[in-house]
Amino acid sequence: MINKIGEQSNILLHNAGKKENKVPTFADTLKEYITGVNNDQIAAKESVNKLLRGETNDIHSTVISVEKAEISLQLMLQLRNKVIQSYQDIMRIQV
Repeated sequence: MINKIGEQSNILLHNAGKKENKVPTFADTLKEYITGVNNDQIAAKESVNKLLRGETNDIHSTVISVEKAEISLQLMLQLRNKVIQSYQDIMRIQV
């Protein structure tokens, strides 16, 4: 029993120097979101191509895939517009 507690404390001391709770930066979050939007666009394109080639008859999932890609792209564009607007507002501030 004592050995188990000692082993656990050694593990805790060994892991204490590591940074496991890394906080993602804004750039990391933005990069991850852009990658997700790109993946949605690729999935929509593949879904449409499968439908056109006759590999699937599921129009419902194709339309959902295309709409998901469109909505995520529109959201990304709105986010970009807000970031640019915020940047311009900050640049107008007189020091």
